[in-house]
Amino acid sequence: MSVADNLLKKAEFAFNKEQYEYAKELLAQVVTLTPDNIDARKLLYAATIKNAEKKHSKISLSFKGVKLSGELAVTRNPQKRAELAQHHLNEDPFNNKVRLILVKALVENGYLDGALVEASFIVEKDPKNADAYKQIGAIYLKKNMVEEAQKAFDVVKRLIPTDREIDKMIRDLAATTTLKKGFETARTYRDIIKDKDKQEELEKMQHLIKTKEDVLKVIEKFKAELKSSPDDVKIVKKIADFYFDYLKDYKSASEWYQKASGITPEDSIIKDKIDDCAVMQLGDRMNAATTPEEKKKFAVEKLKFEISSYERRVKDRPTDSQAHYELGRRYLVANLLDYAITEFQFAIKDPKYKVRSTLYLGICFQKKKIYDIAHRQFDAAEGICNNQELLLEIWYNKANCFADDENYEKAMDMHKKILQVNINYKDVSKKIADLQEKIKTLK
Repeated sequence: MSVADNLLKKAEFAFNKEQYEYAKELLAQVVTLTPDNIDARKLLYAATIKNAEKKHSKISLSFKGVKLSGELAVTRNPQKRAELAQHHLNEDPFNNKVRLILVKALVENGYLDGALVEASFIVEKDPKNADAYKQIGAIYLKKNMVEEAQKAFDVVKRLIPTDREIDKMIRDLAATTTLKKGFETARTYRDIIKDKDKQEELEKMQHLIKTKEDVLKVIEKFKAELKSSPDDVKIVKKIADFYFDYLKDYKSASEWYQKASGITPEDSIIKDKIDDCAVMQLGDRMNAATTPEEKKKFAVEKLKFEISSYERRVKDRPTDSQAHYELGRRYLVANLLDYAITEFQFAIKDPKYKVRSTLYLGICFQKKKIYDIAHRQFDAAEGICNNQELLLEIWYNKANCFADDENYEKAMDMHKKILQVNINYKDVSKKIADLQEKIKTLK
């Protein structure tokens, strides 16, 4: 099971338990990892709506992380635009204006299935939204689904009879379809539909993968397709993804991601995948080490590489909250506390990372022995946390902070609070015993 599948499974469980905020956080990660994941997008949309209803009011059109008149409006990078729009919608699911921005950005990034389902959310709530139907038609056209594209354009024609752009799109429909598939000569309508069926068959095959042999067959199909389109970066990336996600062959995956990077050297996300391959290989070497010294050596090497990688990601994408958050975590492990604090103070602006960033800020200040600020961070994290497992982690660190500050009674109370929820949580029982001894000694 891939990381995205595992997160989706957890999100479905949380949604069914009506833990909509937690489900939303998990699903936001899924659509970041797999932007074309239709099931994840549908569940994320439902979770954001349910979460808003749970709060008894529609979210306002303003969002602290995104200003419609600011960065989202001016950024030219479709990847950044998609990230910003998605972050906004996770808090403001009723904003069709921003959702349309997301649709267009996903299309520019080549994520047509994701864009199509997001556009469907718009027309579901606003069936007279001509701009959304235009996007739906254009997406179907890119997917060579001629009949569906025609139906969407017909809706626009009914809504805006004088729209000349739609007249042209309808006239050029068949020609545009063939050009998008890279044909050099015109083909018949029957040929186009036949080619579309072949593409759908291949997509269906990807969903039916059960064995290593199935994966290798799909990869060979992609490689055969690549012979006629050697510079098709999407096919190259798919091959790399299959090596990475299904076969765990990180060496081969890295080679194919590097090939993709050669086609689109400006693509920062592909560079991330190359780095991810290197990290996984270092992890494998660390796990295979036979002595503590070797394991430590590879662990240090892996941490240094991860810090370097996330520093590059933050430089490439300054507004990427996830990159800032992950870099902060690595700085914290390396005990580079001031650097870690800077990253978490950026990531905290994103609701997806707000609770954990606040928790980690508390840990940073605890390590710096600034206990009053540490406690304020732990209290803030506790106040906005609605996930029990994460809440136990907050209490655990809060108790440790009291103990470090020699406030043993409060540390004891906090650990006992944890025991009331989970008697087997970490080493809480031992810590209580140790604290009891310290308190006796002081008396």
